[in-house]
Amino acid sequence: LFPYTTLFRSIPKMVDELDGTRLFLQHSTQHPPTDGDGPYTAKPASFYLSGMAHGFRAEIGCPTPPPVESIRRFMPHNKLWPINELWGTHDWWQKGWLDGNGVTGPTEKAAAAYGDVTGIEDFCRKTNMVGMEVFKGIYESWNEKLWNDCSGVMIWMSNPVWPSLYYNTYDYYFEPTATLFACRKACEPIHIQWSVASNQVKVVNCTLKPLHALHAEAGIYNLDGSQFLKRAIAVDCEANSTHGCFNLFEGNDPKSPKLSDVHFVHLELKDTTGKVLSRNFYWNAKETWQYKPLATMPQVKLAATVKSAQQDDLRRLTIDVSNRTQSVALMARLKLVDPATGLLVAPIIYSDNYFSLIPGESRAITAEYLAHKLKGRSVKVMLEGWNIVPVELHQA
Repeated sequence: LFPYTTLFRSIPKMVDELDGTRLFLQHSTQHPPTDGDGPYTAKPASFYLSGMAHGFRAEIGCPTPPPVESIRRFMPHNKLWPINELWGTHDWWQKGWLDGNGVTGPTEKAAAAYGDVTGIEDFCRKTNMVGMEVFKGIYESWNEKLWNDCSGVMIWMSNPVWPSLYYNTYDYYFEPTATLFACRKACEPIHIQWSVASNQVKVVNCTLKPLHALHAEAGIYNLDGSQFLKRAIAVDCEANSTHGCFNLFEGNDPKSPKLSDVHFVHLELKDTTGKVLSRNFYWNAKETWQYKPLATMPQVKLAATVKSAQQDDLRRLTIDVSNRTQSVALMARLKLVDPATGLLVAPIIYSDNYFSLIPGESRAITAEYLAHKLKGRSVKVMLEGWNIVPVELHQA
């Protein structure tokens, strides 16, 4: 047998003798000094924001499947749906781990909160919604109490080492999921966020420079795109700290009949020149995880243009997307396809994705990839989303 006990006793002593400046941890969840691990299942954002966050948590997560394009690459067509035994081969364990009940059931339940799942495409669409909400909730819960018994959190895990159906911030083929952009959004150095648990809007400054004379703005939008309320305030935020702005619903009833059962929160943080330092967006329900009304959102057509540039082997697309409608455009996803293979371009770096636009809002997204990775000479740029009419964009 491998001498674990001997190693566990000897290595810390050796590290202390040979180094003396660092603490050696036997494993990532050693308690103390870390604050333990888990949960590893889908929880509503309110769960993390209502007291879950404290200390340094070395592992926490939620099963998030890869995009449907990736699943089609490693699963036979006749095994894509419904969930079956082959899903278990690719880690979608409904039984037998942790408490014996598996870890994927809560994700299935969370996806069903958006309405009955009708197939593999719908399953991936809804689990991306779950991933965006859960992982932003995890990181923002630690942001909210930054340094107030909250020093750090790490997720399990970044990506799988083989084609897997769970724990994909980016998948086996390097395609990023909504989870990746949830993490990136919550972890941006200068960040504005809202807590569904406390209704507080806060600015998070993880830089070493204080921020002065910022403009924090929040708007709440109904399901039909109409604005329920708007709030703004000037705010300063010291270096490496979190600063409260206002209670989002102060003076307003969050259960008001004038507010749709599912609604949207849009935040912006600007500097003195009007430059946007941080944007954030949430969907919220009056009753936790009751999102079925989202299925009634009107379909919208987004305006978009694509410009291409290349330096040596690096190609860079700049995609300008505008919402010129009176409706909210929810979870817009850009994807690049190699026409020669029909596969998604990989690896690829998006500046943002799975983003939402309020009426009149625009966004410039960049996508970078290596030209030699393509079989063909050009790519198809596709735009889709929760309530967005799918379209292929023309390149300039």
